[in-house]
Order: sequence, then structure tokens, then C-alpha cells
Amino acid sequence: MSHRYLQSMLTMLLVGFLPITAFAVEETKPAETFQSICLKSWMERANEAEDKVDFQNFGEKYCDCAATQQPLTTNEDVAKAAKVCMSRILLQDSMDNLTDELELSDVTEADVNEYCLDRWKLIYPSMDDKIKKTSEDYCSCAKPKLLELIKKMDSKTDKQFAAEINEVAANCSGQVGK
Repeated sequence: MSHRYLQSMLTMLLVGFLPITAFAVEETKPAETFQSICLKSWMERANEAEDKVDFQNFGEKYCDCAATQQPLTTNEDVAKAAKVCMSRILLQDSMDNLTDELELSDVTEADVNEYCLDRWKLIYPSMDDKIKKTSEDYCSCAKPKLLELIKKMDSKTDKQFAAEINEVAANCSGQVGK
């Protein structure tokens, strides 16, 4: 499968599903914030999720991230924000869950992969083969980088750790698409 095909697939997945497109084209009431519009749109798919609380928490993080991606005035702006934020929140959420539930010294490649794929399943509970392949490629890309980061975690501040997760996310969302 060509890298260009994977890039278009990842972009299509992110843009096709993501709620921030509603913000770019929909007239809103002055009292509504970007986050409220984004989250409302996100939650329209909550009935598909197995864990609605996790789904909402993920959506809140996603919408908070998307709100920081300025400007959001064109479809291209929205697509870029969607790709950046979905990738970041997927890995941040995966790592948060992993570090909360496991001893870092015991984390294996399989654990990292499982937690990454778990986040994909949260937002895409009914994956077709194309989405499943994209998620597997993305998590395979992130896995060795996250394991290396976990080894160095004690020497990093929370801010540095988050920034490095974002770097891995950017690298892997770009790699899956090439």
C-alpha cells in the first residue's frame, strides 16, 4: 500500500469524522463557544461508543486542542487542526491510561500497542478494514518511540513529556500518510 494512499486515508478518517468542521461552516449563537459546538458535535456519535464517559473525556480533550489551532476559518485549516489534534490526543490519552494503570518498569511493546489501539477503538468502535489498517500502522509507528520515551520519563518534566508525545504524534501521523 502506498504511503500517499495511507496519508489520504488518515486525512479522510480524521476529517470525515471530526466535529470541528461544523464550526467552520455553521452559523452559531454568540453565547456558544467553539468548545461547546465541538463537543456537541462530537457527542452526536456517543451512542456508538462502548464507554460514553471515556468518549466524552476524549472529545473534551480533542475540542480543547482544536480550539488552540488558529485560524479555523477554512476547510484546510479545519483539516489541519483535526489531524494535529486527533493524533496528539490519541497518544496523550493512551499514555495517560498506560501510566495510570501499569508500573512503567513493566511496560512492554504489547502494552503500548494495546493502549494505542484501545483509543482508536474508542473513537471508531466499528472499524472497517481500512481504518483498522491505518490504526495498526499508526500504533506500530508510535510504539518504539513511546517505549523509548517511557524509559526517559523520570528525567522529564510533565511539560517536556507531553511535548515529546506530541512530536511522536506528529511524526507518526505524517509517516502513516506517506
